[in-house]
Amino acid sequence: MHKVIRSGVALFMLSCVQSSVFAEEGSFGLDGEFVYKDIVGGPYFDEWYVAGDMGQLNDIKIYREGKSGSLEAIIKVDCKLQTVTAQGSAFIYDSIALSKEEAQEYFSADITKAIVNKICMH
Repeated sequence: MHKVIRSGVALFMLSCVQSSVFAEEGSFGLDGEFVYKDIVGGPYFDEWYVAGDMGQLNDIKIYREGKSGSLEAIIKVDCKLQTVTAQGSAFIYDSIALSKEEAQEYFSADITKAIVNKICMH
């Protein structure tokens, strides 16, 4: 009986480890390039990624995943002025639409600097 229980516990623990590994890969394995890790308090963080044609400087997708939830927007980057501007609508939590003005509020000075450095120095 104890052998059956130990085997069951071992299988359960193994599946938990495998699930956590796959969850981490799924959450942060976006089709983009890592830009910035934003510490949100304690051990929690958000990770920001960009995807698209970095040479065009517009229609670049920006993604955020982590403690604050998901965010997806299309941005334009001005390397000369070192600015990031939201273009069109954006989405948080995969389904809540934001205006470009609302999306713009999510780009702090640190995140903007990291995006400009990543794209303009690319």
